[in-house]
Amino acid sequence: MNAPKPSLPRGVSKTTLFAGVMVVAGALLAASVDMIFLLVFGAGVFGPGVLREMGFLKDHDEFQREASRAAVYRAYLTAGVFLCAWLAVAQRGTADLNSEMAQLLGMVLILLMVVWLLSTLFGYWDARKATALVLPVFGCFWLLFVILSHVNEPGRILPRTLVAAPVFVLGWSAQRWPRVTGVILVLVGGFFFFAYDMYEAFESRLNAWPVILLMFLPLMACGLALLRARQDGAEEG
Repeated sequence: MNAPKPSLPRGVSKTTLFAGVMVVAGALLAASVDMIFLLVFGAGVFGPGVLREMGFLKDHDEFQREASRAAVYRAYLTAGVFLCAWLAVAQRGTADLNSEMAQLLGMVLILLMVVWLLSTLFGYWDARKATALVLPVFGCFWLLFVILSHVNEPGRILPRTLVAAPVFVLGWSAQRWPRVTGVILVLVGGFFFFAYDMYEAFESRLNAWPVILLMFLPLMACGLALLRARQDGAEEG
């Protein structure tokens, strides 16, 4: 016996209608007034999904959530394949990203992979086990990035690799003292953000983006996950 298909909702939800207005208004204002209005466009396109994933917006049933997540995964695969192909063809004959556009797209590709990896690991395991695996993995990424970036300057490799030492220590402590480790991770992430002037990545420093994606983002994600898991456990108790 065939399972009944979910009935389609009648009409357009208020969330979809409001998001559609933001998309149209943002696109028109960006094309006619200032590109800063792309933020409005982006909020309309991605905002509802972000709110649903964070649990603030609960207007989808189980079928709609699964359909949306399948669509997002296909979009992720399409964007990843496109970026890989574009960079491979555009940078053929070289061994680096020697143009500003290539560097920007390379950072977008790394962002896609980092977010996918974090989401996958936190989806398979709880916060403590995932953090114990995530931090050493990204610590190794950081070490590899430092070594490749300073091949011709071996004297600068050791001081920069020492930055990764707290990452491995906190990965070990996550399963033993999750709450304390979560607080430390958030503080360390904030310290790195300002100590290494990562905020300049949004203005002119493209070389700050690898630090944000391979150090700051994993630290903050693990720290917040540990704090949230502790809170969720307390609420369940």
